[in-house]
Amino acid sequence: MKTDSDIELDVKLAAEHKRSDSEIAQAAASALRWSSLVPDERVKVEIEDGWVTLTGEVDWGYQLASAEQSIRPLVGVRGLTNRITIKPRASSKDIGAEITAALTRQAAREAKHIDIEVTGGVVTSRGKVHSLAEHKAAIGIAFAAQGVSRVVDKLEVGT
Repeated sequence: MKTDSDIELDVKLAAEHKRSDSEIAQAAASALRWSSLVPDERVKVEIEDGWVTLTGEVDWGYQLASAEQSIRPLVGVRGLTNRITIKPRASSKDIGAEITAALTRQAAREAKHIDIEVTGGVVTSRGKVHSLAEHKAAIGIAFAAQGVSRVVDKLEVGT
C-alpha cells in the first residue's frame, strides 16, 4: 500500500559496496544482536537484492526506531522497509492517562491546554503550548508512552 510519504528510488551501489543477500543478512542479524535497544529475537530480517525488510513486534517506539537505525548504515543495504509493529500493552484510556500525567508533571500550566486522544496505539495531541521546547517535550512524552505506535501532532505554538 502506497502512502503520500512513499518515495521510490533505485539505489545503485558502487562495486566495493556490493554484498550478497546472505552477507547482508549476517551483518543485519549481528547489528540487531549488538543493539541493546532492540529486544532479542523479536525482529526478523529478510533481504532481497540488497533491500531489507524488518518484521516483528516490539513494546516501544524507540525499539522500532533503533532496529531501523541499526540496519540502514550497513554496507550493501540498498533500502529498508520497516514493518515492525508496536504491541499495545495498555488500553487507549491508560495510554491517554499516562501521557496526561506525564505532561502534568512536565509542566502543569501547559498541560491544562493540551488534549490527548488515543485510538489503538495512535495518539493525537491538540491544544496550545507556549514555546517550541514545550512542543518538543509534549510530543516526546506522547511518543515515549508504552504502546504508542504513532503521534499525530496538532499542537499550536504561540503565546
